[in-house]
Amino acid sequence: MTSGGGIWDVLGIAPTDDRRAIRSAYAARLKAIDVEADPKAFIAVREAMEMALAAAERRVWHSEPDTAAKAQDDGTETLAKTRVELDDQFALERETRRLAELLDADFHPGVTEHSLVECLNRIWSNPSVHHIETGEEIEHWLAHIIADRLPRSDPLIAPALDRYGWRGHDKAVEHYGAPAAIIARADDLEALARITRPDHRYYEAFKLLERHPETVPARRRRVMERELRDVLQALRVHYPTLEWHFGESLLQAWVDDIETPRWGRPSLSVYTENAIHVADTAPDRTFSFQDRVFLLYIAGLILLLYLITKTMNS
Repeated sequence: MTSGGGIWDVLGIAPTDDRRAIRSAYAARLKAIDVEADPKAFIAVREAMEMALAAAERRVWHSEPDTAAKAQDDGTETLAKTRVELDDQFALERETRRLAELLDADFHPGVTEHSLVECLNRIWSNPSVHHIETGEEIEHWLAHIIADRLPRSDPLIAPALDRYGWRGHDKAVEHYGAPAAIIARADDLEALARITRPDHRYYEAFKLLERHPETVPARRRRVMERELRDVLQALRVHYPTLEWHFGESLLQAWVDDIETPRWGRPSLSVYTENAIHVADTAPDRTFSFQDRVFLLYIAGLILLLYLITKTMNS
């Protein structure tokens, strides 16, 4: 427990009976604490705030007669309101800890999308969130925990973007880049939704990348090589978080397979400057060596047929 003489030092303010000032000091101290990394500091600040509020109530009751009489008129109501506010705060802290645990794979490896969204809604429905300071604290905390727990926190991205309007607002500096990371992930998820539609031009290549290259016939890999290159390069340059969809080892196996030197075939790095967005059409390229050989082969067949026909007619 926090000692009575040190509660004001913990809160960083001079002794006061101004409950608003006490809550403001508490909110300011919370912003400077990493609750998950230093839970003892959080508990100390919390206890200091509660003791300060209690001390403020006592000072009101022992003040001058006029003030005490006035306080007595609404004392019961004030104390009841304080208890309700504290209960709401405790409930909010419980739900934020719960959400942090759900987003930790070590605690809950099989968490569902429904349980995450339900916990988030309970946080937002808490009356304390409607206070400006608490609401800003929750927004700040959510931005960081969603960004830090990607892709596990994916189900929370859409409701958070809708509630806080991070798109279209320059809050990247205010939140140290957390909303920017969330928006980037949202864009990648939109690209994932597009490319996994069966009518998308890169759908087949994308589905092939979900398999290990050794399980795909060599002929099939050669036929789809251009599309596979396009998707791999798009993931590398434009949609890096979608690599989580496959796993680092699987993508590396595909890169190694495509990068394996073959006579006349360019490496994947040749297309770095021409990397495409999966929602766009592929850029125009010059014919590859294989294309030239194939065209020469077709031209030779046509010439041979022409000579045979001319000989038979002569």
